[in-house]
Amino acid sequence: MLVCSYKDDAKFQALALEGATAYSKFESQLSSLGKDHDLVFYCA
Repeated sequence: MLVCSYKDDAKFQALALEGATAYSKFESQLSSLGKDHDLVFYCA
């Protein structure tokens, strides 16, 4: 999972890479993610 590490959704919209997940969405899915997921965080 590719996660844009900006917590501000406006920054995510401006700097999102193709296929990236917003940090806020990642946080909401965190409890349902298994430990077998690869996570990549980035900031621009």
